[in-house]
Amino acid sequence: MIRRVGLVGALVALAAALVLGAGCAGRPPGPASPTVPGGVVSVQAEADVPVDWVARLRADVASAVGAVAGPLPGSWARRVDVRLVASDVRLRAVAGWAVGGPVGTVAAVAVLPVPGSSLASSSSSPPGEGGGRLVVDLDVYRRLTADGRRIVLRHELTHLATAAETPAGMPVWLVEGFADEIGHEGVTGLPVDRAAAELAVEVRAGRVPTTLPADAAFDGSDGRLAQTYQEAWLACRLLAGRLGVAGLAHFYRDVGARLAGPLRATPAGNGAGDTASAVAAALRADAGMGWSAFVADWRAYLTTVLGVPSGD
Repeated sequence: MIRRVGLVGALVALAAALVLGAGCAGRPPGPASPTVPGGVVSVQAEADVPVDWVARLRADVASAVGAVAGPLPGSWARRVDVRLVASDVRLRAVAGWAVGGPVGTVAAVAVLPVPGSSLASSSSSPPGEGGGRLVVDLDVYRRLTADGRRIVLRHELTHLATAAETPAGMPVWLVEGFADEIGHEGVTGLPVDRAAAELAVEVRAGRVPTTLPADAAFDGSDGRLAQTYQEAWLACRLLAGRLGVAGLAHFYRDVGARLAGPLRATPAGNGAGDTASAVAAALRADAGMGWSAFVADWRAYLTTVLGVPSGD
């Protein structure tokens, strides 16, 4: 879930079914990427955190940094400031996140640097060059499977890695769906229809969503937080299946660039800051389709991968 509360940037609360599940579905690994160093990972733990978990988390984060940096070459300094806390209460306090999200199911939160503020991180790095921090709740993190830990860390690190390329107005479905797809990439486990079990129930009952989730849906107030994340993830998974992960990353950057600066002349319109126009123009340029066609393909894709009762 994306919020800005004080110094807090992208705050991701994964529903219990995702965070504590036995595994997660992922696209099989593609061709090997060039080896990417794990970066520089510093871990500051609270006094009541066992020492062995500090070393384990440092290794987990370093591995996840390499996995995230692979699809995003050259766009991130790969310096990560990790705060390891012992409880949900402490995670929210350290992240500056007072309310929102399911209590006790948030394994990690990416706190993004605020542009122009030197107070956003304990790091001296400027925004986009390694600023921001990752806050991890050991109480939840230690209950995850190995695949669950990889996915959560990669998801959160993707937010840090793309902070400089995620301007105001970036649709939350793209921000969260992209982070989920990078998180799942190459991690195999449960089939997609089980990883997206909550949405599968709705699709099989004939309740196929009609459009991508609005930003407000990510606050979880409608009781569909899991389904909302799953809708976003599968939209980006659809694009990754067609464009490749590198193509999805290019699409993400393209939307961000169009929101941050003047849009190129397209039938969708010109002018910076128009989210719908930016997405439509990037879809046309990068995927060769319009918004309506993309939504129709996504709805069909949900039906295909999540399944419907026979005869429907």
